Amino acid sequence: MSFTPVNGMRTIGVTVWRDPASLVGSMLACSTSPRAVTVVEGRFRVALDDTCAPAFRNDADLWVQVEVAGTPLPRS
Repeated sequence: MSFTPVNGMRTIGVTVWRDPASLVGSMLACSTSPRAVTVVEGRFRVALDDTCAPAFRNDADLWVQVEVAGTPLPRS
């Protein structure tokens, strides 16, 4: 199976978790509201909210989950 990298505008949100699978609210480190983002060859940048800074300072292991057009992708 081959994939073609995405180009164009997509609605993307980012959630940072303290656990690789838990959906419990206490495991949520921070998140950004979905917003329109330009994607070039499958690459994009999303600025994290200021509320994310303490999570990155205080937690050694965090998991990022990207949501594209309302569909969450696996955490990494």
